[in-house]
Amino acid sequence: MFNWLQGKVSGCRSLELFAGSGILSLEALSRGAEACTVVDTAKAQIQHFQTICSAFQIEAAQCQVHAQDAFKLIQTKPAKPYHLIFVDPPFDTDRYLDIVPALLKNDFLAREGMLYLEAPSADVIANIAQQGLTLYRQKRAGQVHYALLTQ
Repeated sequence: MFNWLQGKVSGCRSLELFAGSGILSLEALSRGAEACTVVDTAKAQIQHFQTICSAFQIEAAQCQVHAQDAFKLIQTKPAKPYHLIFVDPPFDTDRYLDIVPALLKNDFLAREGMLYLEAPSADVIANIAQQGLTLYRQKRAGQVHYALLTQ
C-alpha cells in the first residue's frame, strides 16, 4: 500500500481508525508525515503504541492518541482535515457503510485526500467507493481485500 503512496506521504496529516498496533501511522511518520492521530478502543494497544512512540522519541505534538470508539470520533468535525486516512475495522462489524459518509460529512478527508481501507470482500469496497470517493487501486491478500480511494 505504501508503494501506491510514493511521494504522497511527506508533510501529510494522517488518521488511523481502529488502529490496533498503529503500525500504519508509524510507517507514515517514518516516510515523512507531519503528524498522525491514532484511534482505538483497546487501552492496552494504545498504551503499547505510546510506549513505541516514546522509544522512538516521537513527540506528543507529532502523534495524538485517542482511546475511544472510532465511529463516535468521526461524528464531530476535526480541527483540521487529514490528507491520509487508514481504516481497518474489525471484519465482523456491520457498519462499514457508515464510515465514509461520516468522514465526508464532517470534513475529515482533505481535498484530494486519500483513504486506505481493508475489508472482508471486494463488494464492501465497491459499495464504499460509491459513497463519494473514487477507487484509485485495489488488491487482495489472502482473505483481506484492500483499496486506496481518493476524494
